[in-house]
Amino acid sequence: MSEFAYTVNATEYPPHMKHQVIFETFDRLQPGQAMLLINDHDPVPLRYQFELERPGRFAWEYVERGPETFRVRIGRVEDNRRRPLVPGRTHRTRLPARVRR
Repeated sequence: MSEFAYTVNATEYPPHMKHQVIFETFDRLQPGQAMLLINDHDPVPLRYQFELERPGRFAWEYVERGPETFRVRIGRVEDNRRRPLVPGRTHRTRLPARVRR
C-alpha cells in the first residue's frame, strides 16, 4: 500500500486549474491520510493559500526540494481549533433555554 492516498503532478495541469485540482484532492483526504504533490518549482504560494483556506487542517513536508523537481507531502490532520457552538457565532456562550408554553 502506498504512503500516499493520491498523487498530483501539477505540471500536467494548465496554470488556471492547478490549485483547484490540488485543493479538491486534499479535501478528499481523511484525517491521517496524505497526498503527494509534484511540481517544477517551490510551491510556496500554495502553502500560503493552504494556511489561509485550510488553517490547522494540513501538514506540509518537503520530500524533495529541487532544483528541478519539488515533491511535497501534504497530510490531512484533525482540526483541533476550537469552534463556536453555534454556526456563525464567534464566541462560546450558551443559548437561552427554550421557552415553554
